[in-house]
Amino acid sequence: MTSFVVMEPPAGKKAETVLVKDAFAVFGFLMPPLWLAWNKLWLEAIAVALVLAVLERLAAMGSYGVVAALLSFAMCVLVGLEGSRLRIARLERKGWHQAAHIDASNRDEAEARFAFARFGGAA
Repeated sequence: MTSFVVMEPPAGKKAETVLVKDAFAVFGFLMPPLWLAWNKLWLEAIAVALVLAVLERLAAMGSYGVVAALLSFAMCVLVGLEGSRLRIARLERKGWHQAAHIDASNRDEAEARFAFARFGGAA
C-alpha cells in the first residue's frame, strides 16, 4: 500500500484537489535539482544545485573526494525521501490544506476512496 496526501485549494480558488504520493521520489534521488524544478520548487532546486556544485568542486580539490561523494549521495537521498513533503509544504504555503491521508494501491484507488469518503459513494 502507498500513502497519498489529499490537498485541497483555499476557499474560493478554482483548482482541482491534488493527490501527492507520500513515497520515495526515485527521480528526486536520481536528478534532484531537475526534479525539484519540475515540481516548481524553485528555491529548493537552486539551493540543491549550488550545494551539489560546491561538493563537486570540493571533490576536484583532491583529498576530499570521498567525503564530497558521500555528502552528494546523502543530498540525493534526502531529496528522494523528503521530496513529497517539500511538495506538500509548497502547497501549504500557498494556502492549501490537507483534506485526507489515504492508503491505496495506486492513484486511481486513492481518488476513488477519497470520493467515496467525501461524497458517500454518490460520485
